[in-house]
Order: sequence, then C-alpha cells, then structure tokens
Amino acid sequence: HRFSDFSSHKKELDQAMNYYRYYFPDSLLPNKYVTFFSYFNAQAMVINNDLCIGLDMYLGSNHPSVEKLPILDFPQFFKNKMEEKYLVANAVKAWLLEKMYQCSGNEFLDKIVAAGKIMYLIDAILPTKSDAIKMGYTEEELTWCESSEVNIWEILINEELLYSKDQKKIAQFTTNGPFTKGLPEESPSMVGIWVGWQMVRDYAEDTGASVLDLLAE
Repeated sequence: HRFSDFSSHKKELDQAMNYYRYYFPDSLLPNKYVTFFSYFNAQAMVINNDLCIGLDMYLGSNHPSVEKLPILDFPQFFKNKMEEKYLVANAVKAWLLEKMYQCSGNEFLDKIVAAGKIMYLIDAILPTKSDAIKMGYTEEELTWCESSEVNIWEILINEELLYSKDQKKIAQFTTNGPFTKGLPEESPSMVGIWVGWQMVRDYAEDTGASVLDLLAE
C-alpha cells in the first residue's frame, strides 16, 4: 500500500509546523494529522484542529483507481494533479487558509493579495519546496506564468479587472480548472493567485516587511 509508511510526509509536516510556530508562537499547532480515504473529495482540511489529509487524492494520475474515475466528475487536468509530490504543500496550504486567511474587501485585487499573503507564508514555512509545488503547478505551468507576466498584467489592466467586484470573474482567476478563463488556453488555472503572490513578494522585498508585518497590513 502506497502510504503504509507516512513517516517522510509526517517529518516534512512537523518541520513546516516548527517554522509556523517560530513565526506565530501563540498559535495552536495541529492536534494530529489524520489520514483518511476521502472518496476523492478532499485533498486536505482542518477539522477540530486536526489536519486531515485525503490520501486517495495523491495516488498518482496513472493509478488504476484514478484512471477509472469518471472523466465528467474528474477531468484530466484534475487527475494530473493527484500526485504525491503535492501532498505536504497542499496540507500546509489548507492549514494556513483555515488559520490565517483574511480578506479585507471584495475587489479582485483584495482577493489576489489575500491569497498571495498565504502563498508568501508558504514560502516561509516550506522554504525548500519549489514554486511549482507550492502552487500545485507543473514546472511547465510555472514557466508559462513567469514568461507571460507582462501579458497577464496587460490583460488585467485592459479588462479593468483589478478593481472589479464581479465575483464570477474573480473566481475565473482564482479557482482550479483546465486553464484560467480570460487568458490563453495554455495558461494554468489560478493565475490570479500566482500574480497576487508575486505582488506580495515584491512588496516584501522592496519594504523589508517581515511575514508578520505583511499579515498585519
């Protein structure tokens, strides 16, 4: 059984939570990690301060059980991300979204900066993971974002998206899908979150703001 030994993941999660405690000494850590079969429903979630991880979501896209999942409910883009390499980052992200996410407004910019702050926290808490793993991207998807950054900004500005309160448009740029609707079809999904993350990173670099300063702003 693929996950009969969970110890390497547990070690990585413990290390991440040590970093988390370092930045947020007053915060509770997870009581425990709970691994379960989620009926292909949940990558990770927090229940009663336990960090719960659906192991079935990380069986691998070529696993027979995953290949058999009906394509209407589980499109290929979704199956492609059901890889073990994303497990720890997804679990940490679920924890931070539950404990640290705060969004001050309902404009596009508010949402992507709030999501970007969470990604910046992941930088601090999982320093050795690649940007692709943190975003849940392939290396190709990350490269697309990096090489298209100017074009992405052009579209955001030309379409007047930054101050838009159109929740449907915001969702197109921040939720999972085959690509980001409103961008070319070779784009990955959630490009809005990636953009917000780069904004927070640039801001932190320019101002020397710490993780805690950023959360307070």
